[in-house]
Amino acid sequence: MSTLTRTVTGRRDRPATKPGAKRRSLSISVLAAAVLALVASACGNGLEQRVASGEEAYVANMASQADPGTTVATLNLQSKKAGAPVKLGADPAALALAKDSTRLLVANYGADTVSIVNTATNTAFATVKVGLEPDALAVDPAGDLALVADFGDGMVTPINLSDSKALPPIRVGNPQSSEPDAIAISANGNLALVADFGDGMVTPIELSGLKTLPPIRVPGGPRSIAVSSNGPSGPVAYVASGTSLYPINLEDLSVGNPIPVGQVAEAVAIQSRSSTAFVADEAGLVTPVNLRDGKAGTPIAVGGRPFAIVITSFKQGPVSKGP
Repeated sequence: MSTLTRTVTGRRDRPATKPGAKRRSLSISVLAAAVLALVASACGNGLEQRVASGEEAYVANMASQADPGTTVATLNLQSKKAGAPVKLGADPAALALAKDSTRLLVANYGADTVSIVNTATNTAFATVKVGLEPDALAVDPAGDLALVADFGDGMVTPINLSDSKALPPIRVGNPQSSEPDAIAISANGNLALVADFGDGMVTPIELSGLKTLPPIRVPGGPRSIAVSSNGPSGPVAYVASGTSLYPINLEDLSVGNPIPVGQVAEAVAIQSRSSTAFVADEAGLVTPVNLRDGKAGTPIAVGGRPFAIVITSFKQGPVSKGP
């Protein structure tokens, strides 16, 4: 039986040892890919406080095929120093935070699982089996549901976060070519958008019934999606594809004019209550983009080949202290 091989820039190769699995190829043999989650945290040692104020980061590092990464590093953004890593499954490839940043979800690409981490203690309390090669996930605004993009089998796996159980998977795209690699959920929790690199499409999913809507064609191979409630005419999703961001109006699902970002965009995140997007690219840069005028700012060098970024909201008011 032949195995489909597709080259995906910024992804690392893993042999397709399971039936139906696909392989990712890289132009380099070793990839240190940073998947960055900025959080708000806190206990007596200051972790919870940093998470609650947006001063803690988590970085998942995928290494070489011979030496796969198994940890998520922690980074104190106040002191600019790394903390003790969190040991999880093989090849952690994507991160997402539940509503109040108390839970971190980690997609383990090499283990076909999702780990759920308590950010107050930086320990995993649940491991959920999902589809082949999960490499993206998103959590709804209520914190009740997570959606996981299973790159290797063209599916999306929902997870009920009340009991940490997987629900029946959802097919997106063509079974022979679909490679879902990014998910975003609208602020009202009604709609999810799934970027399908293999098919060059974005597939909407109605969350009320977990049903797909007709896919949307996006040029360049979509890699990442971020949602803003502050679009020119309402909520907008911005899709990182090729060297541009493509806006999708969430009211009528129409595609607007692309916004150039320079390098090949791997990921995008939008600052809460802001018109600024941050785009991670294959050149090891994170570039701020003003979504109002469509202009890119000065790139920030982060090294490696970052391909995911999330930013949490700043929580106002007092933060309760742990014992």
